[in-house]
Amino acid sequence: MKRVFSIIIAALMIAVMVPFAVSADVVRMPDAAFARKFATAPTIDGVISETEWGKPTRTVKDDGTLPSVFSMRTDEAGALTADKANPDQSYDIWLRWDKDYFYMAVKTADKTHFNKNTASESIWDGDALQMDFNACNMCFGLGNDGKVGKYLWSGKFDNSKLDIKNDGSFTSYEIAFAWKDIFSGDALAGTKLNLTTVVLTATEDKGTESSYDGWLTWGDGCCGPQEASCKVGYNKIILSDTDAKDAAADPAVKTYTVKFQDADGNDLSSQLVYEGDDAVAPTNPTKEGYKFTSWDASYSNIKADTTVKAQFAKLCIVTFADYDGTEIKKVDVETGKAATAPKDPTREGYTFTGWDKDFSAVTEDITVTAQYEEAAVTPATGETSTATGTATATGAPATGETPAEENPSNVWIYVVIAVVVIAAGAAIIIFSKKKKA
Repeated sequence: MKRVFSIIIAALMIAVMVPFAVSADVVRMPDAAFARKFATAPTIDGVISETEWGKPTRTVKDDGTLPSVFSMRTDEAGALTADKANPDQSYDIWLRWDKDYFYMAVKTADKTHFNKNTASESIWDGDALQMDFNACNMCFGLGNDGKVGKYLWSGKFDNSKLDIKNDGSFTSYEIAFAWKDIFSGDALAGTKLNLTTVVLTATEDKGTESSYDGWLTWGDGCCGPQEASCKVGYNKIILSDTDAKDAAADPAVKTYTVKFQDADGNDLSSQLVYEGDDAVAPTNPTKEGYKFTSWDASYSNIKADTTVKAQFAKLCIVTFADYDGTEIKKVDVETGKAATAPKDPTREGYTFTGWDKDFSAVTEDITVTAQYEEAAVTPATGETSTATGTATATGAPATGETPAEENPSNVWIYVVIAVVVIAAGAAIIIFSKKKKA
């Protein structure tokens, strides 16, 4: 009994873990594919055949075989939440080109076609093909009335061609993008383009709710439900000189590992990058007492496995202090660099004259102290001063000034004082003579 119970428990654990385990081998990154060259341009009529187009460039399905495929069965981290052996939906996509056009064909199973919005921005809410192609965001759909519709959020379609057909089993999209609508420059072998495609499916009108009931995206950037945490970017499409109908398989696009490390050699990020593409640096690392300055190697146009290490500069602490030691400002400065002084401080009765140390090329922790000199005092009126035009003694005119005219009443006061003094003197003399007698 215990053995049976153990087997049941083990089976349940496996059943619970399978949805997560099946997607653990999926390395999320943009896909890279070659667009082959047409010797003879196809007829854009909504009918796709391998006789005309050759083998599909990709079969897109959410079974873990492609690195940038997401669907309604993937969670926020991009992991499948259902058995990957049974894809929810799929589509074949052909990518081709010639000197005048970039061609795309998409074929998806669609036994119950539905789209009532092909004449509006809501064209995506039904059976439709939406894409972001070289910064052109657009959507194409076949209406319930049989009319082909398109909607462009960005880009041009003025010189391009489109047709869509549904035969009761499949919906086929054929598009010829004129280079002049989507690309500035010459289209040559080796040219790289950015592409994301998403096929939406619907079967009926759901009234006020959204009508679509499924979506499958190859790449990302144009499907709203996909969460940012699992985004990988646009797929890389490379124009190839290989004939569209060549039976040989396209070569794999080379990938390289780019590692970003901190100053101690610890990995901060490890990513696969297609040959010729750029890696994406992680958030700048930190180190106590140091400032991040740069990465020690280029991570653009990757041609080999690359390790990139963080570079740091030692920081010196510069403290600006007032005359009494009060801290005014403290700054971290890279070794050999200049510190930025604070606003000149003030001190009552003194004039700020500068700082006591040079801080134009700091090599160690330093304290820089404000310097002052006693301010000159402006004398009040009547005080002694050597300045020309100020009084040299109380009541005396300054140099170069003309004495003010005396008041006549002041003269009589002087006369009275003189008479009193003379009279007093005479009285003293007379008194002295009588005393001797």
